[in-house]
Amino acid sequence: MIKSIADIPSIIYHGTSSNFHDSLVSKIQLNQNHSPTDFGDGFYTTTVYEQSRNFAIKKSALRQNRYPGCQPMIVALHLDTNILSTCHGKIFDTPDQQWKEFIFNNRLGRNFIISSLHNLDMSFDYVFGAVADSDIVQMCRMARNRKLSPNNFINQIQALYNGDADQLSFHSPAALTSITIDHIEILSKEESLIC
Repeated sequence: MIKSIADIPSIIYHGTSSNFHDSLVSKIQLNQNHSPTDFGDGFYTTTVYEQSRNFAIKKSALRQNRYPGCQPMIVALHLDTNILSTCHGKIFDTPDQQWKEFIFNNRLGRNFIISSLHNLDMSFDYVFGAVADSDIVQMCRMARNRKLSPNNFINQIQALYNGDADQLSFHSPAALTSITIDHIEILSKEESLIC
């Protein structure tokens, strides 16, 4: 269980599709999110290789129409915890009530904010915690349409894979200085079919 920066492994992973290879090698961008995310706009990684692999396979499949021939890509990054420890961050060691409120506020935005627990102003350089389960998108849609109250949203949100899926997000240039690319793995079509 990760309770502090020192507990985070030195190699972390980012799953994506190969059409982003050149931009990632050139410079990691913080504002590439296309929809609201659990911990706010930023660059998301995980300590779990299989999680990044599965995400890369899903993302490349979704992008096939726009980028024909793109393949699942896993970027392994070296994390310097000494550098990251100089940044201001937040670690959720369990998917508790605060984690739930944090995700609600970040996912729904300023018009729906229910507490001061959020990263909408990018006050945290990094955030670590569990990943919200796949029902989160539908739940956000219902909350925006006032078909799901904030309390019901909070009560229903769950951690993906019972909390075994994690995410370490980077939200500032200072936090990004703590990571460097170790290696990149592009999966073949045959490899991406093995799930």
